[in-house]
Amino acid sequence: KVSDLQQARAAQSLAEEAAKLQALGQELNPEVEKLLAQGAYQETLDWLETDGGRLKLVALMMLIDEDLAGMGKQGQSEALRALNKLRRSQEATYHAPFLKKSCPKWEALQPMVDVFYPSETRKLSDARWIARVRWMTKVELLTWAEQEDLDDDWVREVLKHPGKCMDLTGLAEWVLSAGGTRLTAKVQNAWDSETTARHYQVVECYWRAFTPFSVPVLYRTIAHGQVSSGFGKHEVMQAYHGSYPFHDLREEKWDKLLLSSRGVPELIGTAQGAVKAQWDSRTNTASMFTSPPMTGPAGSTPPPIGPNVYIEQPRGGEVSWLTPPPPDSRSIEIEQTILKRVDRLYGRISENVPETLQVLIQGMLSKNMLTMLKRALQMTVQLIQQYTPDLKGRRITGTDDYVSATRDEIQGLFDIEVEWDARDLSLDWIEQKLKFYTDLLIPLDNRGIIDRNAIILAAAESVDPVAAAKFVRTPQVANAQETDEEAAALSTIFSGGLPPFIADGVNHELRAQYMQDDLKQSPVRQRIMETQPEIAAVWQNRLQKHLFQVQQEANKQAGIEGGSDPLQQSPLARLKAGGWQSVLGQGADRGQWQGAPQPQPGPGQATAMAA
Repeated sequence: KVSDLQQARAAQSLAEEAAKLQALGQELNPEVEKLLAQGAYQETLDWLETDGGRLKLVALMMLIDEDLAGMGKQGQSEALRALNKLRRSQEATYHAPFLKKSCPKWEALQPMVDVFYPSETRKLSDARWIARVRWMTKVELLTWAEQEDLDDDWVREVLKHPGKCMDLTGLAEWVLSAGGTRLTAKVQNAWDSETTARHYQVVECYWRAFTPFSVPVLYRTIAHGQVSSGFGKHEVMQAYHGSYPFHDLREEKWDKLLLSSRGVPELIGTAQGAVKAQWDSRTNTASMFTSPPMTGPAGSTPPPIGPNVYIEQPRGGEVSWLTPPPPDSRSIEIEQTILKRVDRLYGRISENVPETLQVLIQGMLSKNMLTMLKRALQMTVQLIQQYTPDLKGRRITGTDDYVSATRDEIQGLFDIEVEWDARDLSLDWIEQKLKFYTDLLIPLDNRGIIDRNAIILAAAESVDPVAAAKFVRTPQVANAQETDEEAAALSTIFSGGLPPFIADGVNHELRAQYMQDDLKQSPVRQRIMETQPEIAAVWQNRLQKHLFQVQQEANKQAGIEGGSDPLQQSPLARLKAGGWQSVLGQGADRGQWQGAPQPQPGPGQATAMAA
């Protein structure tokens, strides 16, 4: 702001001002030096509003904000725009983007295409080495190089060699054949597409070794097949978990070797081929009936075939059509049988699979999946513990605990629990479970030990967890909104209005208590109630409605327990008997609130009042 600049010029010495201008990295204008030497503050400010002065202020803004300086010419334009607005209105805002670099990320990699490891590997955590292949565009490579702080000379050499830098087909075939695995990866097709010519192939290699001081470490090297002068980066991994940044997910475990595990597409590949064969068979049969094969004299040109086509009778022979075989009526039945077997194999939600079997199989599959993801979740939390500040970590994990930890604590054992019930996929099961809570469990609760708010939240989350987080409020938020709405209603009443009364979905007990506490704590409103009976009547009527709703709930509980305490008078009965003054602990016959100035009787009223 120009005003701030004026205050700074008036409060500091000329030498300090000259040092500030020199901090911009530019030589002082002789005219400015002269003005400063003469103590001409206003003339200096006038010069700073010229083109040369604005450039110096722009340089100062970009020196202070690195994000603005990183925009280059666009940053200068943004600073000039803010500065011009600053001169007119004494206040301005500029916009500068920033790059968020740190966040956990999971990626799905295909063996022998995106990631390589020895064929004898049983678990990735025990592999001798793991090589990750990355295909990146020029922009992605430059961004990644900045994030990883790669060698500049190495990056420039890589940009000279787009496309495939090394042929990994032979490596894949060697790895797959050496261990006698059953994995079949289309390596050749994966790397010979036309798009690879515009991408760059970079390899990250991880391996375990010992330092010259016999310390076991995990090394990471970034290399390129066409750059032999060095590496993009060679470092010791600094992650406290001390493991490879890879985790294997296995669908099949009949063999110890990792590469012998088959995925779902391979396991049901035979069934998919059988379904396709039946579909193609019906398609070919329809084509045979539409355009059947024909026989005729040798050397003759077959006539065109189609609806309403005239076919001439050739000489020396007749054209005849072969009778195609009838459609196989078992084709659809065979296809349906195959689909039923696949549905039962994976417990799919289908009419072909009993609900009990669905729950059993899906529960087993979900347990296996969560077991496989356990280590990935642990590694993610360990990274959060190491690299994330405490405040951000608590926001990510949703707890109030500090997440930062030492190396020993991070490498220690800890538990992450993820609970899921496969039966919750069935809406019928959810309906039966909620009926049990509402019809059986809650009526049995005569001591208030069940948290009804938690039941409502669980019921909403069982149908749609995302929507439940939006419209199901916590008790604290709900109570705050209830009191805010009741406070607004009371303001309307004491202003002479009549607010609406809502009976459903409202905490009447909380609102009734708020009304009574508000009146007790406000002598001004007590005086209004005393002097203006119309407002008092509206206020009492609203409190009576709230207490009536509370009494209705109490009557339900009394019916369950077999009666209520006959010696205890309900708040509604006390209000009806004593009026609004009973809220203040006074009887209806007193007619005054404690502490209020009493009206003095006139000369002709003393006898009547005494009587």
